[in-house]
Amino acid sequence: MDREIFVSYSVSANSIAGWVAYGGSESFHDMSRGILAARIGIPRLLRMFRKFCIKSSWYVPGIVMETFPDEVRAIYADGHELGTHGYLHEYAPSMSYDQEERVIAKTAELVKDITGHNPYGHLPSQWEESVNTMRILMNHGYKYARGLEDDDFHPFYASTGRSWPRVDYSKLPETWMKPMNLGEKIDFVEIPINWFLNDGTYFNFNKHVPGKRPMSLSEVLENWKAAFDYVYREYEYAIFPVNIHPDTSGNPEVQIFHEKFISYILEHNGASFVSDSFIAEDFRKRYPFPHEFREKVDL
Repeated sequence: MDREIFVSYSVSANSIAGWVAYGGSESFHDMSRGILAARIGIPRLLRMFRKFCIKSSWYVPGIVMETFPDEVRAIYADGHELGTHGYLHEYAPSMSYDQEERVIAKTAELVKDITGHNPYGHLPSQWEESVNTMRILMNHGYKYARGLEDDDFHPFYASTGRSWPRVDYSKLPETWMKPMNLGEKIDFVEIPINWFLNDGTYFNFNKHVPGKRPMSLSEVLENWKAAFDYVYREYEYAIFPVNIHPDTSGNPEVQIFHEKFISYILEHNGASFVSDSFIAEDFRKRYPFPHEFREKVDL
């Protein structure tokens, strides 16, 4: 069968913002690693994408855009999409509506200063959305977000009003034995994120997380190949949502890993590398709201 497998190699350019979020805000060494990610990691990834003629989507925290303007402008100059990723990698569920709105407005303006237009996409910091995120993004003209996992290899339409019971052992079980409210679908695209296709899951070292050590490159390469093989075998249309970081994939050995994996994908007819904005627009054409892809269920 003819296949259309769209591979998204999105980049979260956390740099110094990531270390503030993950325990390194008092460490000169951790912040220095963030500088390395911007000044060394970003150019290395740009060279890799150039080598394979890949156009990707980059989600850049506001502090990185303002601290390393030359590196960020180079991303856009190479033809990549720029999206927002918080200002200081904030945790959205802990922010008020006003705080989150101000952060999104500020970072959207920073992107517009570089590209000349409002950003199309947003990747929530730490992949966590608040109850307000969708409304704020829609108010600012965004087309899609990338932070949830209702599906793994197909986009879907976002939902609002979701709720679920919490266990409270001081009360009777009947108070929590209730189904989840899946919410109401809205006309806003979500592109799934996948922890198992994220470089940080396997290759990042964080001294603030006990026991966190990089995994074998060859082992992870086989895992990613197996995931791609399944998608290629089972679906005529799908996406393959990779997410990487200059902090991690800017390391030489991890670059070699990506070069091998990208070369493997290019061996498959019908597989192509595209931006997230392309994926969102293509999905809308295939599945006009409120229609979505649904996995077949045999009863």
